[in-house]
Amino acid sequence: MTVRELVGKYAVSSYSAYLLLVIIGLALPLVITDDFYNRIIILTFFYIMFSTSWNLLAYSGQASLGHAAFLGIGGFASTILIINGVTPVLGVLTGALAASLVGLFLGIICVRLKEWFLGLVTFGFAIIMAAVVNELSVFIEAINGLLSAVGLS
Repeated sequence: MTVRELVGKYAVSSYSAYLLLVIIGLALPLVITDDFYNRIIILTFFYIMFSTSWNLLAYSGQASLGHAAFLGIGGFASTILIINGVTPVLGVLTGALAASLVGLFLGIICVRLKEWFLGLVTFGFAIIMAAVVNELSVFIEAINGLLSAVGLS
């Protein structure tokens, strides 16, 4: 008996599992009022999204070594917008759009690359982004993170 057959007996529809996860994710902040546990929940869902994106790339046979750079772009963009008065929902959506556009641009460049070259390009991009953030820290005072948005989580 294979693992797929064994798990298939007990598996539920993926749509119902996703729906249940979304409902739980939306209900948890309403039920749990302690900031510490809310931060743990936020980090847990953050790492779930992060690992799922790597899993999707692995299924396609690709390797990206620059995921942290894309997450950083989205996080910095959304946080800077939120600090400047944009609503958190719009800030997060705009940060996701910014990271997606940068990823699309890099993806168009890498579309014809084979084997591990995508990994090399994204790794190089991550190093470049680290250098850019290091140089921009004079202007945005954020080399150790943006501390002005602490009350938003």
